Amino acid sequence: MTLGMGIAVTISWFVFGRQDSLGLEPHDMLTQRRLGIYGSQFLLIGGFLYALTRTWFLAWSTVTLWASVTTAWLLEGVVLTVIGEPLVANELSPLVAWYFWLVATAGPLQPLAAFVGGWLGLRRARSAQAPSR
Repeated sequence: MTLGMGIAVTISWFVFGRQDSLGLEPHDMLTQRRLGIYGSQFLLIGGFLYALTRTWFLAWSTVTLWASVTTAWLLEGVVLTVIGEPLVANELSPLVAWYFWLVATAGPLQPLAAFVGGWLGLRRARSAQAPSR
C-alpha cells in the first residue's frame, strides 16, 4: 500500500508539478497546478484502495482500513527520509524530507482520499456478497 501510494504521488507530481513551488501556505496549495497534482493523486490513490478492498482486503474492518492507510502514509515519509537524499535529490536530507513529504501528499488529505476509496470498495464488495432477499 505504501508503494502504491508513493507511486501515485510520483505520477501526479511528474505530470503536473515540475515547476511548482513547494510551500504549504494556502496561496501555494490552491494554485491551479497544485489542484491538478492533488486531484490526480487522490483519484489514483482512491481508485487503488477501492480495487484493493474489493479484491484482497474484503475481511478488513473500517478501523483496520484506517490504521493501514495511516500507517502506509507515515511509511511514505519514512521511506522519503531514508532514500530521499541518496536516490531522489541531494536537498532531501532527513531534516527536510518530512516537509517535502507533507507538501507532496497534501498533509493528511492523501490518507483521507485513500480511506474514502477503500471504504467505498469495502461497501461495494460487501453489498455484492450480501444475500438477496
